[in-house]
Amino acid sequence: MDLQVLAYIGELVGAIGVVASLIYLSVQIKRNESTTRAATTQELLSKSIDMLLSTPSDSPLLKVTSDEPLSVAEKAQLDLLYFARFSHFNNAHHQNLAGKLDKEIWQMYDARTERNVQQMEGFETWWSIYKVNFTESFRNYIQDIQKRC
Repeated sequence: MDLQVLAYIGELVGAIGVVASLIYLSVQIKRNESTTRAATTQELLSKSIDMLLSTPSDSPLLKVTSDEPLSVAEKAQLDLLYFARFSHFNNAHHQNLAGKLDKEIWQMYDARTERNVQQMEGFETWWSIYKVNFTESFRNYIQDIQKRC
């Protein structure tokens, strides 16, 4: 064999190595995306559970539907609870836009957000005051929900 043939064989082996490396890299990226989605989902669901379990039995959320008026302190606490809840929804919305949530998990959060917009006592007033604290894309998302309702 002359040097030219050996050079061609060397180039072929190098090209095969590059293709194999690209395939390996592609597989690793897909695994990383899957792991990232799983971690994001776990974090959001854990936060949801924490929020539910940390709602005290004397929460103003439980008084809102009764005829009993809220005290000033209870109204402030209710504002904070609403803010925490919608900050959580804002995070889920952001993670979805970034492609870090599975479609099924986003559908659950989407339905939960819509239900809260529709059913939360005093939401329109609360939102008009606090919406500036949320991302523009989330504000637009809430506005779309309000139009559908």
